[in-house]
Amino acid sequence: MTLTQKSFLILLIGIACIGLSFFWAFLLLIAFVIILAWAVFTLIDYRLIPDKDSFEISRELAEKLSLGDPNQITLTLHNKTKRLWKGYLGDNVPMLLQIRDAIFFFSIQGNEQISFCYTITPRERGKYEFEAVNLRIIGILGLVRQDYEYILRNKVSVYPGYLKLKEYQLLARKNQLEQMGRRSIRKYGEGREFESLREYTKDDEYRRINWKATARRAKPIVAQYQIERNQNIIIVLDAGRMMRNSDGFMKRLDYAINATLMLSYICANKEDNVGILVFGSKVQTYLPPKRGIQQVHAISEILHNLQYEMTEPNYSMAFQYIKNRINKRALIILITDIIDRRASDILIREFTRLSPKHLPLCVTLRDKELHKVALNIPQNAEQALQMGIAEQILEQRLLAFKYLQLNGVLTLDTLPENLTAKVINEYLTIKAKSLL
Repeated sequence: MTLTQKSFLILLIGIACIGLSFFWAFLLLIAFVIILAWAVFTLIDYRLIPDKDSFEISRELAEKLSLGDPNQITLTLHNKTKRLWKGYLGDNVPMLLQIRDAIFFFSIQGNEQISFCYTITPRERGKYEFEAVNLRIIGILGLVRQDYEYILRNKVSVYPGYLKLKEYQLLARKNQLEQMGRRSIRKYGEGREFESLREYTKDDEYRRINWKATARRAKPIVAQYQIERNQNIIIVLDAGRMMRNSDGFMKRLDYAINATLMLSYICANKEDNVGILVFGSKVQTYLPPKRGIQQVHAISEILHNLQYEMTEPNYSMAFQYIKNRINKRALIILITDIIDRRASDILIREFTRLSPKHLPLCVTLRDKELHKVALNIPQNAEQALQMGIAEQILEQRLLAFKYLQLNGVLTLDTLPENLTAKVINEYLTIKAKSLL
């Protein structure tokens, strides 16, 4: 039992009357009445509070939480008594899930059940455990409160992009894959494999008109082509030290992991074979390209426990690993970071060797703060020096991209938060233009 502020205030008034009784004697009697009444009513208020078993609490949440997405958790409180009670219900959320204790005020009628919902947005992958839920009941008179603790253990795992993947699957079933969130993904319909003939519409290109079929049917007919399927897509994920840096909400590696999972699903949806290779100083894991949704689930399990290394990435070893295992032409998508030309000489030398047998795509994560420093107007000599260094780094980075492009490597530089949509757009563009 704990006294409330209201209870302390009444007690303070009684004590004040005792102090003032040295000047006005009649206040001593008033103080005695106040303190006696306070003691009696406090005891009554305490005795009226129901025991712990008079309330029932449950927690509802998914076993898998989605990294970087809002995940809903529901607390349900059942009042088994016949009276109205007021109080607070609080959930103890694991510290690394980036939310303080969720606390809700309630006023619940007798035999009533109420629910409270809140969301958490995990910033790190891993396994977590929810434990206690705390219930605070305020006495009917508001003089005392009673705290109860309910042990409700829920073990959860935070997976990369789990909720977003389910959303993509739903949109794919509805043929609405282009509506994936605010950064929409362009929809393409070009390809080289003939599919069918149909009547011309005003949105069709003239070059798609099949003149022989048009002459036979005496009306404009266009040929439809489908994008090639069963192509190999290898996502190469850098798990070196540069990917540990945080960009706003999450680490760079986590942005890359989310993009890898979403891209693998899009590849599976397009009936391509998708595989991944994760490397740091050595190859951490390799999953050969394979088609189907089961491959996406396998990739998700691998990415779930992936951690970065405090070492430089070994590009030579990673690309040689690919050369030894992939004979059929493939789109090799490397997600990494390039600081400047000299720091990335090995990457440039080894990645360009994959062309022309394979189609390499180098995806890099742009440093928002670096661009901000380069664009700021300096106010003093120190800021001018910082701006000069930032501009030099960005210029060398641009030279690295140009060198890669001159040697047959496609490049994509994007902010981490835009990575998923940008890399999927690039993949669909490559498919639409039949570059692979």
